[in-house]
Amino acid sequence: MGHIRFIFLFSVVLMVFSGCDDSSDTNHCGNGVIDTGEECDGNDTDGVTCQSLGYVTGNVSCADDCTLIVNCTGSCGNGETEEGEDCDGDDIPVPECADLPNRHYVGGSVGCNNDCTLDLSQCESCGNSIVDEGEDCDGAVMPETMCSELAGTGYYEGSLSCGSNCLYDVSECNSCGNGVKDDGEECDGDDFGELSCADYNLRGGSLSCNSCSVDTSGCFQSFADMSVGAWHGCGIDNYGDIWCWGLNEADQTGTGIIESEIVVPSKVLSTEVTSFAKVSAGAYHSCAVDIQGKIWCWGADPEVATVSIAVRVNTPDEVIFTDVGSGAVFTCALDTLGGIWCWGQNGWGQLGVPLSTTTLNEPTKIETGILFSSISVGAYHVCATDTAGNAWCWGRNDQGQSGSGSSETRLINPTEVDMPPATDFVTIQVGGYHSCALNSSGSAWCWGRNTYGQVGNGEFGSDIDNPESVDNGIAYSWIKGGGELHTCGVDTAGKLWCWGGNTYGNLGDGTTTPAYSPTEVDIENVLFTRVYPGNNYTCALDDTGAAWCWGNNGYGQLGNSTLENSYYPVPVNMPVE
Repeated sequence: MGHIRFIFLFSVVLMVFSGCDDSSDTNHCGNGVIDTGEECDGNDTDGVTCQSLGYVTGNVSCADDCTLIVNCTGSCGNGETEEGEDCDGDDIPVPECADLPNRHYVGGSVGCNNDCTLDLSQCESCGNSIVDEGEDCDGAVMPETMCSELAGTGYYEGSLSCGSNCLYDVSECNSCGNGVKDDGEECDGDDFGELSCADYNLRGGSLSCNSCSVDTSGCFQSFADMSVGAWHGCGIDNYGDIWCWGLNEADQTGTGIIESEIVVPSKVLSTEVTSFAKVSAGAYHSCAVDIQGKIWCWGADPEVATVSIAVRVNTPDEVIFTDVGSGAVFTCALDTLGGIWCWGQNGWGQLGVPLSTTTLNEPTKIETGILFSSISVGAYHVCATDTAGNAWCWGRNDQGQSGSGSSETRLINPTEVDMPPATDFVTIQVGGYHSCALNSSGSAWCWGRNTYGQVGNGEFGSDIDNPESVDNGIAYSWIKGGGELHTCGVDTAGKLWCWGGNTYGNLGDGTTTPAYSPTEVDIENVLFTRVYPGNNYTCALDDTGAAWCWGNNGYGQLGNSTLENSYYPVPVNMPVE
Protein backbone atom coordinates (compact mmCIF):
# COMPACT_ATOMS: atom_id res chain seq x y z
CA MET A 1 0.00 0.00 0.00
CA GLY A 2 2.76 2.43 0.89
CA HIS A 3 4.39 1.47 -2.30
CA ILE A 4 1.39 2.48 -4.33
CA ARG A 5 1.16 5.85 -2.46
CA PHE A 6 4.77 6.72 -3.39
CA ILE A 7 4.19 6.04 -7.07
CA PHE A 8 1.13 8.28 -6.98
CA LEU A 9 2.97 11.21 -5.40
CA PHE A 10 5.87 10.90 -7.82
CA SER A 11 3.48 11.10 -10.75
CA VAL A 12 1.87 14.27 -9.39
CA VAL A 13 5.28 16.01 -9.04
CA LEU A 14 6.17 15.11 -12.61
CA MET A 15 2.92 16.59 -13.85
CA VAL A 16 3.54 19.86 -11.92
CA PHE A 17 7.02 20.39 -13.35
CA SER A 18 5.90 19.47 -16.82
CA GLY A 19 3.31 22.29 -16.67
CA CYS A 20 6.05 24.91 -16.01
CA ASP A 21 7.86 24.28 -19.36
CA ASP A 22 7.15 27.34 -21.69
CA SER A 23 9.45 26.38 -24.48
CA SER A 24 6.78 26.72 -27.19
CA ASP A 25 6.69 29.81 -29.63
CA THR A 26 4.68 32.87 -28.45
CA ASN A 27 3.58 35.96 -30.66
CA HIS A 28 4.66 39.33 -29.06
CA CYS A 29 3.26 41.65 -31.85
CA GLY A 30 2.01 44.83 -30.23
CA ASN A 31 4.72 45.27 -27.65
CA GLY A 32 6.22 48.19 -29.68
CA VAL A 33 9.46 46.31 -30.38
CA ILE A 34 10.17 44.75 -33.77
CA ASP A 35 10.88 41.10 -33.05
CA THR A 36 12.03 38.39 -35.38
CA GLY A 37 9.54 37.92 -38.18
CA GLU A 38 7.94 41.38 -37.75
CA GLU A 39 8.14 44.22 -40.35
CA CYS A 40 7.09 46.78 -37.81
CA ASP A 41 5.48 47.05 -34.40
CA GLY A 42 3.23 49.91 -33.34
CA ASN A 43 4.78 53.22 -34.39
CA ASP A 44 8.16 51.65 -35.17
CA THR A 45 8.39 51.13 -38.95
CA ASP A 46 12.11 50.43 -38.82
CA GLY A 47 12.83 53.76 -40.59
CA VAL A 48 10.83 52.90 -43.68
CA THR A 49 9.19 55.99 -45.30
CA CYS A 50 7.56 56.69 -48.64
CA GLN A 51 10.68 58.55 -49.70
CA SER A 52 12.94 55.64 -48.74
CA LEU A 53 10.74 53.41 -50.88
CA GLY A 54 11.13 55.77 -53.86
CA TYR A 55 7.81 57.56 -53.62
CA VAL A 56 7.23 61.29 -53.46
CA THR A 57 4.52 61.57 -50.85
CA GLY A 58 2.22 59.54 -48.57
CA ASN A 59 2.77 57.59 -45.39
CA VAL A 60 3.85 54.23 -44.10
CA SER A 61 2.09 52.65 -41.04
CA CYS A 62 2.08 49.35 -39.15
CA ALA A 63 -0.86 46.84 -39.23
CA ASP A 64 -2.08 44.94 -36.16
CA ASP A 65 -0.22 41.88 -37.39
CA CYS A 66 3.03 43.90 -37.45
CA THR A 67 3.22 44.16 -41.22
CA LEU A 68 3.76 47.44 -43.12
CA ILE A 69 0.89 49.33 -44.66
CA VAL A 70 2.28 51.38 -47.61
CA ASN A 71 0.08 54.28 -48.66
CA CYS A 72 2.47 56.20 -51.00
CA THR A 73 2.09 57.94 -54.34
CA GLY A 74 4.39 59.45 -56.97
CA SER A 75 7.46 57.78 -58.35
CA CYS A 76 10.10 60.60 -58.93
CA GLY A 77 12.30 59.73 -61.87
CA ASN A 78 9.83 57.82 -64.00
CA GLY A 79 9.41 60.78 -66.38
CA GLU A 80 5.78 61.38 -65.46
CA THR A 81 4.58 64.13 -63.16
CA GLU A 82 2.44 62.38 -60.55
CA GLU A 83 0.61 63.52 -57.48
CA GLY A 84 2.96 65.23 -55.08
CA GLU A 85 5.50 66.09 -57.81
CA ASP A 86 6.06 69.52 -59.45
CA CYS A 87 7.75 67.89 -62.41
CA ASP A 88 9.60 64.73 -63.41
CA GLY A 89 12.58 64.85 -65.74
CA ASP A 90 11.55 66.60 -68.94
CA ASP A 91 7.91 66.52 -67.94
CA ILE A 92 7.45 70.09 -66.73
CA PRO A 93 3.82 71.18 -66.69
CA VAL A 94 4.69 74.90 -66.97
CA PRO A 95 8.01 75.23 -68.83
CA GLU A 96 8.16 79.04 -69.11
CA CYS A 97 8.98 81.08 -66.01
CA ALA A 98 6.68 83.93 -67.02
CA ASP A 99 3.68 81.50 -67.07
CA LEU A 100 4.12 80.33 -63.49
CA PRO A 101 1.16 81.43 -61.38
CA ASN A 102 1.71 83.76 -58.43
CA ARG A 103 5.24 84.51 -59.58
CA HIS A 104 6.82 87.72 -60.91
CA TYR A 105 9.19 86.29 -63.47
CA VAL A 106 9.53 88.04 -66.80
CA GLY A 107 11.56 85.46 -68.70
CA GLY A 108 13.63 82.30 -68.61
CA SER A 109 12.90 78.57 -68.66
CA VAL A 110 11.81 76.31 -65.80
CA GLY A 111 13.94 73.25 -65.01
CA CYS A 112 13.33 70.16 -62.91
CA ASN A 113 15.47 69.11 -59.96
CA ASN A 114 16.33 65.51 -59.14
CA ASP A 115 13.75 65.49 -56.34
CA CYS A 116 11.00 66.45 -58.83
CA THR A 117 10.78 70.05 -57.59
CA LEU A 118 10.98 73.03 -59.91
CA ASP A 119 14.37 74.53 -60.75
CA LEU A 120 13.81 78.29 -61.01
CA SER A 121 17.47 79.33 -61.23
CA GLN A 122 17.10 80.39 -64.87
CA CYS A 123 14.01 82.47 -64.24
CA GLU A 124 14.30 86.22 -64.63
CA SER A 125 12.38 88.55 -62.42
CA CYS A 126 14.31 91.82 -63.10
CA GLY A 127 12.08 94.20 -64.99
CA ASN A 128 8.77 93.34 -63.42
CA SER A 129 8.76 96.51 -61.29
CA ILE A 130 8.77 94.38 -58.16
CA VAL A 131 11.90 94.12 -55.97
CA ASP A 132 12.33 90.37 -55.64
CA GLU A 133 14.84 88.36 -53.68
CA GLY A 134 18.38 89.06 -54.86
CA GLU A 135 17.48 92.45 -56.33
CA ASP A 136 18.30 95.93 -55.01
CA CYS A 137 15.70 97.63 -57.15
CA ASP A 138 13.54 97.07 -60.22
CA GLY A 139 13.00 99.82 -62.74
CA ALA A 140 11.61 102.85 -61.00
CA VAL A 141 11.04 100.92 -57.80
CA MET A 142 13.98 101.83 -55.54
CA PRO A 143 13.88 101.38 -51.76
CA GLU A 144 16.79 103.87 -51.49
CA THR A 145 17.42 106.82 -53.77
CA MET A 146 20.43 108.57 -52.18
CA CYS A 147 23.95 107.11 -51.99
CA SER A 148 24.23 108.09 -48.33
CA GLU A 149 21.30 105.73 -47.55
CA LEU A 150 23.35 102.63 -48.42
CA ALA A 151 24.55 101.34 -45.07
CA GLY A 152 28.19 100.30 -44.72
CA THR A 153 29.34 101.74 -48.07
CA GLY A 154 30.91 105.01 -46.92
CA TYR A 155 29.16 107.02 -49.63
CA TYR A 156 28.25 110.48 -48.47
CA GLU A 157 26.78 112.19 -51.51
CA GLY A 158 25.29 111.46 -54.92
CA SER A 159 22.12 109.80 -56.28
CA LEU A 160 21.43 106.14 -56.95
CA SER A 161 19.95 104.70 -60.13
CA CYS A 162 18.72 101.19 -60.93
CA GLY A 163 20.80 99.18 -63.32
CA SER A 164 19.50 96.80 -65.96
CA ASN A 165 20.46 93.93 -63.64
CA CYS A 166 18.19 95.31 -60.90
CA LEU A 167 21.23 96.22 -58.79
CA TYR A 168 22.01 99.76 -57.67
CA ASP A 169 24.18 101.79 -60.03
CA VAL A 170 26.59 103.67 -57.70
CA SER A 171 28.62 105.37 -60.42
CA GLU A 172 27.33 108.76 -59.30
CA CYS A 173 28.05 108.06 -55.65
CA ASN A 174 30.95 109.75 -53.94
CA SER A 175 32.63 108.48 -50.81
CA CYS A 176 35.58 110.90 -51.09
CA GLY A 177 35.61 113.08 -48.04
CA ASN A 178 34.50 110.57 -45.44
CA GLY A 179 38.06 110.24 -44.14
CA VAL A 180 38.28 106.56 -45.09
CA LYS A 181 40.27 105.32 -48.10
CA ASP A 182 37.63 103.34 -50.02
CA ASP A 183 38.00 101.22 -53.14
CA GLY A 184 38.91 103.35 -56.12
CA GLU A 185 40.47 106.07 -53.97
CA GLU A 186 44.19 106.72 -53.53
CA CYS A 187 43.55 108.47 -50.23
CA ASP A 188 40.85 110.20 -48.24
CA GLY A 189 41.66 112.98 -45.79
CA ASP A 190 44.56 111.72 -43.69
CA ASP A 191 44.00 108.09 -44.67
CA PHE A 192 46.69 107.03 -47.15
CA GLY A 193 46.66 103.35 -46.26
CA GLU A 194 50.29 102.23 -46.34
CA LEU A 195 51.41 104.93 -48.79
CA SER A 196 54.18 107.40 -47.98
CA CYS A 197 56.53 109.68 -49.91
CA ALA A 198 58.97 106.76 -50.18
CA ASP A 199 56.50 104.93 -52.44
CA TYR A 200 57.08 107.72 -54.96
CA ASN A 201 60.90 107.52 -54.57
CA LEU A 202 60.86 110.65 -52.43
CA ARG A 203 62.31 110.09 -48.96
CA GLY A 204 61.32 113.29 -47.15
CA GLY A 205 58.21 115.34 -46.49
CA SER A 206 54.60 114.18 -46.36
CA LEU A 207 51.79 113.34 -48.74
CA SER A 208 48.60 115.36 -49.02
CA CYS A 209 45.23 114.30 -50.39
CA ASN A 210 43.44 116.26 -53.11
CA SER A 211 39.98 115.00 -54.16
CA CYS A 212 41.00 111.54 -52.95
CA SER A 213 44.07 111.52 -55.20
CA VAL A 214 47.59 111.58 -53.76
CA ASP A 215 49.42 114.90 -54.00
CA THR A 216 53.21 114.51 -53.73
CA SER A 217 54.00 118.23 -53.82
CA GLY A 218 54.93 118.06 -50.12
CA CYS A 219 57.46 115.27 -50.73
CA PHE A 220 61.11 115.74 -51.53
CA GLN A 221 64.45 114.02 -51.76
CA SER A 222 65.82 114.28 -48.25
CA PHE A 223 69.55 114.81 -47.76
CA ALA A 224 71.71 112.21 -46.04
CA ASP A 225 74.77 114.50 -46.06
CA MET A 226 75.43 118.13 -46.81
CA SER A 227 78.23 120.68 -47.13
CA VAL A 228 78.38 124.45 -47.46
CA GLY A 229 81.19 126.28 -49.21
CA ALA A 230 82.02 129.95 -49.36
CA TRP A 231 79.00 130.88 -51.52
CA HIS A 232 77.36 127.60 -52.56
CA GLY A 233 75.94 124.48 -50.93
CA CYS A 234 75.59 120.82 -51.84
CA GLY A 235 73.61 117.88 -50.48
CA ILE A 236 73.50 114.13 -51.11
CA ASP A 237 70.08 112.52 -51.25
CA ASN A 238 69.26 109.02 -50.02
CA TYR A 239 69.83 107.58 -53.48
CA GLY A 240 73.41 108.88 -53.72
CA ASP A 241 72.74 111.80 -56.07
CA ILE A 242 74.31 115.19 -55.32
CA TRP A 243 72.41 118.48 -55.63
CA CYS A 244 74.11 121.90 -55.51
CA TRP A 245 72.99 125.53 -55.57
CA GLY A 246 74.37 129.06 -55.15
CA LEU A 247 77.36 130.71 -56.83
CA ASN A 248 78.29 128.96 -60.08
CA GLU A 249 80.73 131.33 -61.79
CA ALA A 250 83.43 128.63 -61.71
CA ASP A 251 80.99 125.72 -62.31
CA GLN A 252 81.34 124.77 -58.65
CA THR A 253 77.75 123.44 -58.62
CA GLY A 254 78.70 120.74 -61.16
CA THR A 255 75.29 120.97 -62.78
CA GLY A 256 76.46 121.83 -66.27
CA ILE A 257 74.27 124.93 -66.08
CA ILE A 258 75.83 128.04 -67.61
CA GLU A 259 74.14 130.49 -65.24
CA SER A 260 76.33 132.02 -62.54
CA GLU A 261 73.63 131.80 -59.87
CA ILE A 262 71.66 128.62 -59.17
CA VAL A 263 68.76 129.47 -56.84
CA VAL A 264 67.41 125.92 -56.22
CA PRO A 265 69.21 122.59 -55.74
CA SER A 266 70.16 121.15 -59.13
CA LYS A 267 71.57 117.70 -59.79
CA VAL A 268 75.31 117.30 -60.23
CA LEU A 269 76.24 115.55 -63.47
CA SER A 270 79.16 113.15 -63.78
CA THR A 271 81.15 111.47 -66.52
CA GLU A 272 80.04 108.06 -65.22
CA VAL A 273 76.96 106.83 -63.43
CA THR A 274 77.78 106.46 -59.74
CA SER A 275 76.36 106.98 -56.26
CA PHE A 276 78.00 109.27 -53.74
CA ALA A 277 78.52 108.95 -49.99
CA LYS A 278 80.25 112.22 -49.03
CA VAL A 279 80.38 115.73 -50.48
CA SER A 280 82.43 118.85 -49.68
CA ALA A 281 81.80 122.34 -51.08
CA GLY A 282 84.81 124.67 -51.18
CA ALA A 283 85.19 128.19 -52.50
CA TYR A 284 85.37 127.65 -56.26
CA HIS A 285 85.23 123.87 -56.48
CA SER A 286 83.56 120.88 -54.88
CA CYS A 287 84.57 117.27 -54.35
CA ALA A 288 82.84 114.04 -53.33
CA VAL A 289 83.56 110.43 -52.39
CA ASP A 290 81.52 107.76 -54.14
CA ILE A 291 80.31 104.50 -52.58
CA GLN A 292 83.37 102.71 -54.03
CA GLY A 293 85.72 105.05 -52.14
CA LYS A 294 86.83 107.02 -55.20
CA ILE A 295 87.04 110.81 -55.39
CA TRP A 296 85.30 113.11 -57.88
CA CYS A 297 85.70 116.89 -58.25
CA TRP A 298 84.26 119.73 -60.32
CA GLY A 299 84.68 123.51 -60.71
CA ALA A 300 88.02 125.31 -60.30
CA ASP A 301 89.75 128.53 -59.42
CA PRO A 302 88.02 131.19 -61.59
CA GLU A 303 91.38 132.20 -63.06
CA VAL A 304 91.96 128.78 -64.65
CA ALA A 305 89.97 126.36 -66.75
CA THR A 306 86.95 124.86 -65.04
CA VAL A 307 85.21 121.49 -65.14
CA SER A 308 81.43 121.85 -65.32
CA ILE A 309 80.54 118.28 -64.26
CA ALA A 310 82.06 115.77 -61.85
CA VAL A 311 85.16 113.90 -63.04
CA ARG A 312 87.16 111.15 -61.37
CA VAL A 313 90.31 112.24 -59.59
CA ASN A 314 93.42 110.25 -60.51
CA THR A 315 94.11 108.28 -57.31
CA PRO A 316 95.87 104.93 -56.87
CA ASP A 317 93.51 102.03 -57.57
CA GLU A 318 94.31 100.31 -54.29
CA VAL A 319 93.51 103.35 -52.14
CA ILE A 320 89.96 103.66 -50.81
CA PHE A 321 88.83 107.01 -49.42
CA THR A 322 86.23 107.72 -46.73
CA ASP A 323 86.13 111.53 -46.61
CA VAL A 324 87.22 114.59 -48.57
CA GLY A 325 87.52 118.32 -47.81
CA SER A 326 87.55 121.20 -50.28
CA GLY A 327 89.41 124.40 -49.35
CA ALA A 328 89.83 127.67 -51.20
CA VAL A 329 92.33 126.37 -53.79
CA PHE A 330 93.22 122.88 -52.61
CA THR A 331 91.74 119.53 -51.52
CA CYS A 332 92.61 116.86 -48.96
CA ALA A 333 91.12 113.39 -48.44
CA LEU A 334 91.25 110.64 -45.79
CA ASP A 335 91.77 106.99 -46.76
CA THR A 336 90.64 103.83 -44.96
CA LEU A 337 94.11 103.22 -43.51
CA GLY A 338 94.28 106.60 -41.77
CA GLY A 339 96.37 108.33 -44.41
CA ILE A 340 95.75 111.85 -45.71
CA TRP A 341 96.29 112.85 -49.35
CA CYS A 342 96.33 116.45 -50.61
CA TRP A 343 96.58 118.30 -53.92
CA GLY A 344 96.16 121.81 -55.39
CA GLN A 345 97.94 125.03 -54.37
CA ASN A 346 100.38 125.09 -51.45
CA GLY A 347 100.95 128.77 -50.63
CA TRP A 348 100.56 128.18 -46.87
CA GLY A 349 101.93 124.64 -46.61
CA GLN A 350 98.39 123.24 -46.49
CA LEU A 351 99.40 120.25 -48.65
CA GLY A 352 101.79 119.04 -45.95
CA VAL A 353 104.80 119.33 -48.23
CA PRO A 354 107.63 121.94 -48.38
CA LEU A 355 106.68 125.39 -49.60
CA SER A 356 109.08 124.96 -52.50
CA THR A 357 106.36 122.73 -53.98
CA THR A 358 103.86 125.38 -54.98
CA THR A 359 101.33 123.06 -56.58
CA LEU A 360 100.49 119.35 -56.65
CA ASN A 361 98.44 118.28 -59.66
CA GLU A 362 97.67 114.84 -58.27
CA PRO A 363 96.79 113.55 -54.78
CA THR A 364 99.95 113.03 -52.75
CA LYS A 365 100.08 111.29 -49.39
CA ILE A 366 101.38 113.23 -46.40
CA GLU A 367 104.05 111.05 -44.81
CA THR A 368 103.59 111.44 -41.05
CA GLY A 369 103.24 107.97 -39.53
CA ILE A 370 100.07 109.20 -37.80
CA LEU A 371 96.83 107.23 -38.14
CA PHE A 372 94.15 109.84 -38.71
CA SER A 373 90.46 109.20 -38.03
CA SER A 374 88.84 112.41 -39.32
CA ILE A 375 89.69 115.42 -41.44
CA SER A 376 88.35 118.95 -41.93
CA VAL A 377 89.55 121.54 -44.43
CA GLY A 378 89.40 125.33 -44.04
CA ALA A 379 90.22 128.09 -46.49
CA TYR A 380 94.00 127.50 -46.29
CA HIS A 381 94.54 125.15 -43.35
CA VAL A 382 93.69 121.57 -42.41
CA CYS A 383 92.90 119.91 -39.08
CA ALA A 384 92.46 116.24 -38.27
CA THR A 385 92.03 113.88 -35.32
CA ASP A 386 94.00 110.69 -34.86
CA THR A 387 92.83 107.35 -33.54
CA ALA A 388 94.07 108.26 -30.03
CA GLY A 389 91.87 111.36 -29.81
CA ASN A 390 94.61 113.90 -30.45
CA ALA A 391 94.12 116.83 -32.83
CA TRP A 392 96.56 118.04 -35.48
CA CYS A 393 96.58 121.09 -37.77
CA TRP A 394 98.80 122.49 -40.53
CA GLY A 395 98.83 125.14 -43.25
CA ARG A 396 97.95 128.78 -42.65
CA ASN A 397 98.46 129.86 -39.03
CA ASP A 398 98.68 133.65 -39.09
CA GLN A 399 95.60 133.92 -36.89
CA GLY A 400 96.25 130.97 -34.59
CA GLN A 401 94.03 128.61 -36.56
CA SER A 402 96.36 125.64 -35.89
CA GLY A 403 95.66 125.84 -32.14
CA SER A 404 99.22 124.80 -31.42
CA GLY A 405 100.40 128.09 -29.93
CA SER A 406 103.08 128.22 -32.62
CA SER A 407 104.18 131.61 -33.89
CA GLU A 408 104.89 130.18 -37.33
CA THR A 409 102.43 131.55 -39.88
CA ARG A 410 102.93 128.57 -42.21
CA LEU A 411 103.03 125.01 -40.89
CA ILE A 412 104.04 122.47 -43.50
CA ASN A 413 103.82 119.48 -41.16
CA PRO A 414 100.85 118.32 -39.04
CA THR A 415 101.36 120.04 -35.70
CA GLU A 416 99.65 118.83 -32.56
CA VAL A 417 96.94 121.09 -31.16
CA ASP A 418 97.64 122.30 -27.62
CA MET A 419 94.68 120.44 -26.20
CA PRO A 420 93.21 121.16 -22.75
CA PRO A 421 94.28 118.73 -20.00
CA ALA A 422 92.41 115.43 -19.86
CA THR A 423 90.46 116.26 -23.03
CA ASP A 424 90.11 114.07 -26.08
CA PHE A 425 88.65 115.52 -29.27
CA VAL A 426 86.27 113.16 -31.07
CA THR A 427 85.56 115.51 -33.98
CA ILE A 428 87.09 118.68 -35.38
CA GLN A 429 85.42 120.99 -37.88
CA VAL A 430 87.26 124.06 -39.16
CA GLY A 431 86.09 127.33 -40.67
CA GLY A 432 87.79 129.72 -43.03
CA TYR A 433 90.29 131.01 -40.48
CA HIS A 434 89.32 129.38 -37.18
CA SER A 435 88.76 125.86 -35.88
CA CYS A 436 86.42 124.10 -33.44
CA ALA A 437 86.21 120.67 -31.86
CA LEU A 438 84.04 118.55 -29.54
CA ASN A 439 85.22 116.25 -26.81
CA SER A 440 83.53 112.99 -25.80
CA SER A 441 81.20 114.74 -23.35
CA GLY A 442 79.92 117.22 -25.96
CA SER A 443 81.88 120.23 -24.70
CA ALA A 444 82.92 122.63 -27.46
CA TRP A 445 86.31 124.26 -27.93
CA CYS A 446 87.39 126.82 -30.56
CA TRP A 447 90.50 128.78 -31.54
CA GLY A 448 91.89 131.02 -34.29
CA ARG A 449 90.44 134.19 -35.78
CA ASN A 450 88.06 135.94 -33.34
CA THR A 451 87.37 139.27 -35.05
CA TYR A 452 83.62 138.92 -34.55
CA GLY A 453 83.55 136.54 -31.59
CA GLN A 454 83.44 133.39 -33.70
CA VAL A 455 85.50 131.51 -31.08
CA GLY A 456 82.54 131.87 -28.73
CA ASN A 457 84.46 132.60 -25.54
CA GLY A 458 82.43 135.72 -24.76
CA GLU A 459 85.07 138.05 -26.23
CA PHE A 460 86.00 139.41 -29.66
CA GLY A 461 88.89 141.12 -31.39
CA SER A 462 92.05 139.22 -30.49
CA ASP A 463 92.93 135.94 -32.20
CA ILE A 464 93.05 132.83 -30.00
CA ASP A 465 96.15 130.66 -30.40
CA ASN A 466 94.99 127.76 -28.23
CA PRO A 467 91.62 125.98 -27.77
CA GLU A 468 89.23 127.84 -25.47
CA SER A 469 85.96 126.55 -24.09
CA VAL A 470 82.82 127.86 -25.79
CA ASP A 471 80.96 130.08 -23.36
CA ASN A 472 77.61 128.53 -22.38
CA GLY A 473 78.22 125.01 -21.07
CA ILE A 474 75.87 123.39 -23.59
CA ALA A 475 76.46 119.77 -24.60
CA TYR A 476 76.75 119.64 -28.38
CA SER A 477 76.34 116.74 -30.77
CA TRP A 478 77.83 118.70 -33.68
CA ILE A 479 79.83 121.88 -34.20
CA LYS A 480 81.11 123.56 -37.35
CA GLY A 481 83.43 126.52 -37.54
CA GLY A 482 82.43 127.26 -41.10
CA GLY A 483 82.81 130.39 -43.17
CA GLU A 484 85.05 133.23 -42.11
CA LEU A 485 83.11 135.05 -39.41
CA HIS A 486 80.80 132.75 -37.45
CA THR A 487 80.33 129.31 -35.91
CA CYS A 488 77.28 127.13 -35.28
CA GLY A 489 76.46 123.97 -33.34
CA VAL A 490 73.62 121.51 -32.67
CA ASP A 491 73.00 120.59 -29.05
CA THR A 492 72.00 117.13 -27.88
CA ALA A 493 68.32 118.20 -27.86
CA GLY A 494 68.41 119.12 -31.57
CA LYS A 495 68.45 122.90 -31.08
CA LEU A 496 70.65 125.23 -33.14
CA TRP A 497 73.11 127.76 -31.71
CA CYS A 498 75.29 130.28 -33.59
CA TRP A 499 77.79 132.97 -32.64
CA GLY A 500 80.16 135.45 -34.28
CA GLY A 501 79.54 137.90 -37.12
CA ASN A 502 75.93 138.59 -38.10
CA THR A 503 76.03 141.23 -40.85
CA TYR A 504 73.46 139.44 -43.03
CA GLY A 505 71.47 137.71 -40.29
CA ASN A 506 73.59 134.59 -40.64
CA LEU A 507 73.15 133.75 -36.92
CA GLY A 508 69.45 133.22 -37.57
CA ASP A 509 68.27 135.13 -34.50
CA GLY A 510 66.34 137.77 -36.46
CA THR A 511 69.00 140.48 -35.98
CA THR A 512 72.24 141.68 -37.51
CA THR A 513 73.94 142.07 -34.14
CA PRO A 514 77.08 139.96 -33.60
CA ALA A 515 77.09 137.49 -30.72
CA TYR A 516 80.22 136.64 -28.75
CA SER A 517 78.60 133.64 -27.06
CA PRO A 518 76.21 131.02 -28.48
CA THR A 519 72.78 132.43 -29.40
CA GLU A 520 69.82 130.19 -30.14
CA VAL A 521 68.58 130.21 -33.72
CA ASP A 522 64.99 131.47 -33.94
CA ILE A 523 63.00 128.47 -35.17
CA GLU A 524 60.43 126.35 -33.33
CA ASN A 525 59.18 122.78 -33.62
CA VAL A 526 62.10 121.66 -35.78
CA LEU A 527 64.86 119.34 -34.59
CA PHE A 528 68.23 119.53 -36.29
CA THR A 529 71.10 117.08 -36.75
CA ARG A 530 73.78 119.11 -38.58
CA VAL A 531 74.61 122.75 -39.27
CA TYR A 532 77.00 124.23 -41.87
CA PRO A 533 78.08 127.92 -41.75
CA GLY A 534 79.28 129.55 -44.97
CA ASN A 535 80.42 133.07 -45.78
CA ASN A 536 77.72 135.20 -44.09
CA TYR A 537 75.06 132.52 -44.48
CA THR A 538 74.22 129.23 -42.81
CA CYS A 539 72.46 125.98 -43.73
CA ALA A 540 71.29 123.08 -41.56
CA LEU A 541 69.70 119.64 -41.86
CA ASP A 542 66.68 118.73 -39.76
CA ASP A 543 65.81 115.25 -38.55
CA THR A 544 63.70 114.56 -41.66
CA GLY A 545 66.61 115.28 -43.99
CA ALA A 546 65.21 118.65 -45.10
CA ALA A 547 67.59 121.58 -45.49
CA TRP A 548 67.11 125.10 -44.11
CA CYS A 549 69.25 128.18 -44.86
CA TRP A 550 69.44 131.81 -43.75
CA GLY A 551 71.64 134.90 -44.08
CA ASN A 552 73.15 136.30 -47.26
CA ASN A 553 71.45 135.15 -50.46
CA GLY A 554 73.21 137.25 -53.08
CA TYR A 555 74.03 134.18 -55.17
CA GLY A 556 71.00 132.02 -54.40
CA GLN A 557 72.91 130.14 -51.71
CA LEU A 558 69.77 129.84 -49.54
CA GLY A 559 68.29 127.59 -52.25
CA ASN A 560 64.76 128.95 -51.89
CA SER A 561 64.24 130.21 -55.48
CA THR A 562 65.06 133.84 -54.55
CA LEU A 563 68.01 136.18 -54.13
CA GLU A 564 66.57 137.78 -51.00
CA ASN A 565 68.45 137.65 -47.69
CA SER A 566 66.75 136.14 -44.65
CA TYR A 567 67.35 136.74 -40.95
CA TYR A 568 65.50 133.54 -40.11
CA PRO A 569 65.79 129.95 -41.38
CA VAL A 570 63.85 129.35 -44.60
CA PRO A 571 63.28 125.91 -46.14
CA VAL A 572 65.40 125.00 -49.11
CA ASN A 573 63.40 123.99 -52.19
CA MET A 574 64.29 120.32 -51.88
CA PRO A 575 64.61 118.18 -55.05
CA VAL A 576 61.46 116.33 -56.11
CA GLU A 577 62.81 113.99 -58.83
